[in-house]
Amino acid sequence: MSSIDCSKLTTIHVPESDIGSHFGMLLENEEGSDVTFSVGGERFHAHKLVMAARSTAFETEFFNSMEEDDRDVVVTDMEPKVFKVAFFL
Repeated sequence: MSSIDCSKLTTIHVPESDIGSHFGMLLENEEGSDVTFSVGGERFHAHKLVMAARSTAFETEFFNSMEEDDRDVVVTDMEPKVFKVAFFL
């Protein structure tokens, strides 16, 4: 049987997560984007995994459809400013 002397353990400060800002930077510089959305004449470069995590409709389209080359998606039922707020902010 072994034991641990807890008085010798050091407390480690874990900073708040900043993963959101990292994802934001990826969107801003379009680094690694693998899908483009056309919404009302505007184009938005994005990442399938991030968009699928935010929308079950995109998850279904990207990962349950038979088409492998879903690089360009046309969104007809949303204005560009609404799309941007919903998925990019």
